[in-house]
Amino acid sequence: GKRLPFDHLYLLSDSSEVYCTEYVTRVFRKIGVELPEDRCHRFPMVEENLIYPIDLTQNPHLKTILHLSKKK
Repeated sequence: GKRLPFDHLYLLSDSSEVYCTEYVTRVFRKIGVELPEDRCHRFPMVEENLIYPIDLTQNPHLKTILHLSKKK
């Protein structure tokens, strides 16, 4: 129920603020699932590695339960 501010510096080492994929990673980690495993990216203007959405979705233990296609 606690609101956390958005982490505009994208620092995984600071839990006082979070960004979207960091939040999802932390939630799953609490139940013992390491979603990004060792996947992450370097971005030149950020001091730490970033977790991209693709880093989470490439986890082999996840499965697609719904796929929404684009309208043509």
